[in-house]
Amino acid sequence: MNKVAFEAAKKAGAAEPKNKLKPFAPYSIRHTALTNLAVQCNTFALKTNAWHSSITITQRYVHAQAEAITEAFRKIADRQKGVTDGVTIRKQPKSGATKQRL
Repeated sequence: MNKVAFEAAKKAGAAEPKNKLKPFAPYSIRHTALTNLAVQCNTFALKTNAWHSSITITQRYVHAQAEAITEAFRKIADRQKGVTDGVTIRKQPKSGATKQRL
């Protein structure tokens, strides 16, 4: 409780609270919120929402989880299955696959 608020509470007859908050930096609330949000959103979206000037600042909040890494490699593997020597095979409904140059 800051000094002004404490004095005002004392004049009003309020007792001193038994469970005082330990001092903390307000930044820690922002850090916790952004870290929790980083799990649920895109890193570039987090950068924009946090008003960071650089993606390297945002990287402080992004902690890669094992599941996210596994999912990223799965997506790469799925993409590699469809690409052979610069030719992508795209499935067409009922008419078979067609080849297109990338």
